[in-house]
Amino acid sequence: GKLKRHELAALAVGTFSGDSVPAPKPEDLGEAYAAFDRFLRAELECLRVAPTAHWEMDLALDSLARLSVLVFIEKTFGVKLPESVFQEFPTVLALAKHADAQRLFFRENAGSWDTLLKVQPSEQPLELPRSGWVHPFLKSLFGALLRLLFRVRAEGRENLPAQVPCILVANHQSYIDGLFVSMFLTNAFLRRLFYYAKRKHVVNGLFEWLARNCNVIIVEVGRDVQLSLQRMAQALREGGNLLIFPEGTRSSDGQLGEFKGTFAALATEFQVPVIPVAISGAFRALPRGKRLPRFFTRVTVRFLPPIPAADRTDEHKLADAARDAIARNLTA
Repeated sequence: GKLKRHELAALAVGTFSGDSVPAPKPEDLGEAYAAFDRFLRAELECLRVAPTAHWEMDLALDSLARLSVLVFIEKTFGVKLPESVFQEFPTVLALAKHADAQRLFFRENAGSWDTLLKVQPSEQPLELPRSGWVHPFLKSLFGALLRLLFRVRAEGRENLPAQVPCILVANHQSYIDGLFVSMFLTNAFLRRLFYYAKRKHVVNGLFEWLARNCNVIIVEVGRDVQLSLQRMAQALREGGNLLIFPEGTRSSDGQLGEFKGTFAALATEFQVPVIPVAISGAFRALPRGKRLPRFFTRVTVRFLPPIPAADRTDEHKLADAARDAIARNLTA
């Protein structure tokens, strides 16, 4: 993801491991590929990119980075492509050739966060989910239940800003981590807190209704990533908070995984602080793949001191700082 993109040189260089095979200059492969090369270096911090570098296996772009590439293609070549294009044209050179063949014009423009997050005047206004009566009710209900089942405690709630929008960034140990975090929030903070969930987890009409009334922004991976990002941006503009699990999935072994950089990009764009949240004990209480929880396990939720938003060029440093803070505060 974005977090490690500045370290991708070794991955891409592998294509040219033989000393007798010099890497071609980007300009030698055409203006389209040269534009791709400049974009990947400047915007996605890829230090060196081989023409045959694979989007998934070599560059490991997260959904936000793939969206950035699609915006770049639209701005530069005048053609709008679906996210499935990364599977159809899996290398940088292959996609550059395809974009060049489909182009309506060539006007090099790297795109920007303004492009990603701005709703066009011709589009329908964004509709955000809301926090209805059921939101604080469920917080109280599940909070009481979790206190009966586990030995749950919180630390550092004084680090949560009362008025300023912020992004809560937590490690992901169990499928109810969102509840472990939410149960310790005031109702005023909770009503301004938006969650981010994959469509596959919203399995029926009841879950759909709960999502609409509990501030859950739903994304269907590979289809409406930009729309969900625009909704998260709108939430921040309106003074809301976000809760994001940047590992992207629950831990399979209880260890802290790599962080995707979406939260850092949003934080730097809107200059809102990041609140790292370290959840300890949830993996032991609710291990992945196990049907029954381990009752009365100690679960600790630590709200850590805010990290100010970095300059846009330091997004990866902000992501690293949040991950390091969580790693230092996890307990066995």
